[in-house]
Amino acid sequence: MELSQLLDRIRTQCDRLSLTGLNQVPDDRHPGLAAGPNQTPCSAAGPSCFGARLRPRAHGGSLPQLNAEEAAWAQVNLGGTALREARAELAEARKQWHCLQVEIESLHALVSTHTHMHRHTTVASALRQTHRVLSCLCHTPIMDQ
Repeated sequence: MELSQLLDRIRTQCDRLSLTGLNQVPDDRHPGLAAGPNQTPCSAAGPSCFGARLRPRAHGGSLPQLNAEEAAWAQVNLGGTALREARAELAEARKQWHCLQVEIESLHALVSTHTHMHRHTTVASALRQTHRVLSCLCHTPIMDQ
């Protein structure tokens, strides 16, 4: 399940719980759940109401509903941790990618330099060979037939 879908599900459940009267029980762990008549429910509170610490509840809400809520909050916390880890991995991958790009550019420059030097050496060698042939021809007497 995507993180945004999970957050929407939690907000919906939070609003449902606040409408059933659970919001009258003080709970500093989830501000939207403890909202009084003049406070906003979770869905209006935005992301700041998510990511709270998990600890045992002190009120007598229904156990299956509370377990589902605890599981949902645990999933949100795990999702946040996974997101931070993924961002750190992405940053490291970008650094490595940049280093590889620099190395590739350096190798391209090196290949270009070697290609130029090879051409120069080949031309110089051909000129020397031509010069030798010409000097041999010039010093060889032409024989009349």
